[in-house]
Amino acid sequence: MRTASQPTPAPLDTATHARRSRVTARAVMGEDPALRAAYRLCRRTTRLHDPGIHALIRLMPAVLRPPCWALWAAASVLDDLADQRDAEQAERAARVQAWTQALQRDLAAGTSTDPVRHALVDTALRWHLDLSSLQGAVARTLDDVRDRRFVDWAEWRAWCEALVPWVDQVRSLSSPAC
Repeated sequence: MRTASQPTPAPLDTATHARRSRVTARAVMGEDPALRAAYRLCRRTTRLHDPGIHALIRLMPAVLRPPCWALWAAASVLDDLADQRDAEQAERAARVQAWTQALQRDLAAGTSTDPVRHALVDTALRWHLDLSSLQGAVARTLDDVRDRRFVDWAEWRAWCEALVPWVDQVRSLSSPAC
């Protein structure tokens, strides 16, 4: 009588290795607790400020989510600094300028004590992003400080074109990842 041959089970190690090879957002953020907390703050900021953008980022591969959170949270922070009504225009402009100058110093240092900038600096360094293209977007953010009003849709759309560098940075992320 012949016995049916039993398939040899794969070693437990193989199954575990297959799962580990999948890149996760956690793997991208690294083991530094401060950096992981910074990316979590960026994720929370994006979810609270822009639920639609948060939903779109969740559709991206896991490896791209943390850098997208960092980019979007930085844009949100700058917009919030410009829009705060607890200060006069000059103070709001000074806050935006101070934040962007601190970002330049942080990029040169390779780290930051501010959690959103910490995640953004890590993103820029890890993904080799040139954040100098964001200067035009920062200038447009300063228009928010001056309570800019638009006369029509065309004027608003032209103004928004300068905000495209934030989106371009996300596009730059996806090129090497895909």
